[in-house]
Amino acid sequence: MPGATTRGVAGGLAVLYVLFLAFTVFWPSAEYATGTVDVATDFLHSLGAPGWITDSWMEFLANIVLFIPLSLLGSVLLDRWGWRFWLGAGFAASACIELAQLIFLGGRSPTLLDVLANTLGAVAGALIAVALRTRLPRS
Repeated sequence: MPGATTRGVAGGLAVLYVLFLAFTVFWPSAEYATGTVDVATDFLHSLGAPGWITDSWMEFLANIVLFIPLSLLGSVLLDRWGWRFWLGAGFAASACIELAQLIFLGGRSPTLLDVLANTLGAVAGALIAVALRTRLPRS
């Protein structure tokens, strides 16, 4: 079980991350995210990355990475909740985000692939937390 200091740091980081996540997913336009993906893909190609690394592939990967910190920090704060909880929480949060984008943000393009990627990211974050717990000494 993490100590009070670890929980405090994780709690502060979680609050900051949730604010960042809300800003990112509820920004009215996808231009910033799309431009970032384009730049990242172009950069990887300039380093010799294979042609199958496309903007769509990078966007899917970015959506996975976007949800990893959420469940990783959440797993530190709520260490009794396992990866199955985060599977459901990641799916529910992502589905709500995509639905809100569909209803309220005409400049966004919600997709089921985003829900899948975000859910995979939530599970990955929880599994990283489990792996860290088994490797780090308990305080």
